[in-house]
Formats: sequence, structure tokens, C-alpha cells
Amino acid sequence: MESDYFRQPQGKQQLLIKGVRLLNKNEEFLTVDLNSKTITPTIEGLTLSKVEIKGNKADLTFQMEVSEKDGFGMFNFTYQDIQGNEYDLGEVGTSTRIGLEGKSPNSSIMETFITVVVPKEDILILQRSLTPMEPIEPPLVIDLPKR
Repeated sequence: MESDYFRQPQGKQQLLIKGVRLLNKNEEFLTVDLNSKTITPTIEGLTLSKVEIKGNKADLTFQMEVSEKDGFGMFNFTYQDIQGNEYDLGEVGTSTRIGLEGKSPNSSIMETFITVVVPKEDILILQRSLTPMEPIEPPLVIDLPKR
């Protein structure tokens, strides 16, 4: 951590950790089959809700259940085809809907919208970058040493 605040601390310093984002390495890469509209591996809480192919481009919508007001960039800004050729994601966007019917009042759905160039085999590989926040209760408090 770099900051003038830490160079000249005023009193006791603490690091407060309220949550973590954990990414299972077996779920880091998603294979998306545009024809069958499926993703592998199957990840709890994540669905591919829309695939719309328009010429050589495809609009994809992913939905993930998250806690209230938790929005994040789900994917890296590049993807690959099954040959290993790398492409830049086109358009990327997210939205969050809070208070889902039949779910916990703190439950929400985050939608991630991406546009990709359709690979020759209609299969692409996305790399996940972040996951939903997992709260830590009670928060973890670490006393920082004085300098």
C-alpha cells in the first residue's frame, strides 16, 4: 500500500476486509458454443441467457446471481477461438437488477453483455477475471504495524 497516509500515520492503523472474490482455477476459462448456446464448465449461478448472431458478429448476454449492488467486469477484454487466435471483445456492458422475486431481498442478477466476432468453428473461449463478492462475517481486522 502506498500513500502519504501510511507514511505519517495518525494513531492506530487497521486493514478492514469485508469480503473476497474467489475464482476457482477450474472455472477460469469458459468455452462458449454459439450453435448450442451452451457454456462449459457449468458454473453455479452463471447462465448464458442470450446468443444473437448477426452476420459475422454475435451478441451474448450472461446472467449471474450476485448480492445487492455487486457489479463487476466478469471477463478479460480478449477472447480466443479453439485454434488459439486472440480477438478483442467488441462492446461490453453490465447492468444489475435488485430484489428478485422468490429470492432473498439482497439478491440481484447482474447481466453482462458482450459482442464478439464469430469464429469459424462457432466456439470461443472467454477468460473470467472477477467473481461475485463473498462477504466475510465478521469482517477481518488486521492491525498494521507502526513505522
